Amino acid sequence: MNVRMRILGGKTGRAALHEIGASMYLLIVKVYGRQYCYLIDAGMETNDDLEVSWRGPKDLVKLASSPMIDAAFATHAHRDHVAAFCLKEVRSRLKPDAPLIATRTTAAFLPYVLHDQFRIAEKKDEQKPYGLKDIYEMTKHARTPVMKPEVIELVPGAISVLVWPAGHIRGACSYFFKIREGAKQVVIMFSGDYALHDQLSTSAAPLPPEGWYPDVIMSFDCTNGA
Repeated sequence: MNVRMRILGGKTGRAALHEIGASMYLLIVKVYGRQYCYLIDAGMETNDDLEVSWRGPKDLVKLASSPMIDAAFATHAHRDHVAAFCLKEVRSRLKPDAPLIATRTTAAFLPYVLHDQFRIAEKKDEQKPYGLKDIYEMTKHARTPVMKPEVIELVPGAISVLVWPAGHIRGACSYFFKIREGAKQVVIMFSGDYALHDQLSTSAAPLPPEGWYPDVIMSFDCTNGA
């Protein structure tokens, strides 16, 4: 078993204290002699450049040298987590049958977030990040939205993922990957934005069920510093 993570987005150092980075992570797993690659979130940054108001994750170029993506995951429908899914750099790395896994609510919001990014560029008369056809093609990947907290078998007997409420906004979720090879097992958590307090429209994130507590927290974001 070999597990690696590539961080392609976000902010580091002092900038992380006051700027919202574009989230993008790759989980690369080698198990039983085969390699699998999963994309968790693909967000867009706000750019202060006068020529264009959008920008992809800071290390997006490194996606080209990564393995082809077997499945993509969206934690929630905010632009800093999903607005870059339509970029050609992302779409070109997805295998033809790669699903985009998200909750039913996130899958429903996704086309609107992607359209908003397109319309902002159109209104500002600037270069558009992608076209309307790209939005249509990308949303087709989200053909099996998750209706409730559940476990999805990605590779039977080797890789499964728990989709679990994160409490941030309606439909926000965390992903817990359970990777097994023989007697070895590891549970890896990608939190997405995570809220430990109740909000008007969303309950606080519950603890994961027995057997799914993470051995490794690969990424952890939080709501309002909670």
